[in-house]
Amino acid sequence: MKYALVLLGNLSTALRIEKEEAFRFSVAAGSATAFSIGLCTREKMEGLLPQVKIEMTKQRGE
Repeated sequence: MKYALVLLGNLSTALRIEKEEAFRFSVAAGSATAFSIGLCTREKMEGLLPQVKIEMTKQRGE
């Protein structure tokens, strides 16, 4: 998980977008790859992007 957060921070900095938006891109790209032979294409990732919703939740004890 630590490496995923570092990658997410680097992605958001490189693309100059918020971390939540970078996370949406990551989820869409990972999902598109899961449904592809090999790596996903930009078109498949962008097709899934509108379906990715981010919802903040509280952890137990907060």
